[in-house]
Amino acid sequence: KALKEQCSAAILIVTHNIGVVAQMADKVGVMFEGNLVEWGTREQILSCPLHPYTQLLMNAVLRMDGNMPGVKEIYRVSSKAGCPFYCRCPKADDICGRRAPETREVDVGHKIMCHKAEVEEQYE
Repeated sequence: KALKEQCSAAILIVTHNIGVVAQMADKVGVMFEGNLVEWGTREQILSCPLHPYTQLLMNAVLRMDGNMPGVKEIYRVSSKAGCPFYCRCPKADDICGRRAPETREVDVGHKIMCHKAEVEEQYE
């Protein structure tokens, strides 16, 4: 952090460690199989994760009791035409397997690539 401030530099960190993201990041991009599925400010992503993959990553944080709530494996036959996360998404339906979602802005600077993200209830 000190080097970043001292040099007025940008730093790109690639990690699954949510603690590192919370401490170091100003902006966050969440990728699944090389696809940017959600991005925004640290606060937007950590306080209001919308993409199902982001939500699974957030739930995969090991708790003090040793549990990782909300983590379960789902596998479907993947389709090149559909959403890249279709094969493992707990919210996927037919449209997800047939057509890749378009990127949409759900709040200023907060974007997702998902057919099924429930934006309305998150931002109310």
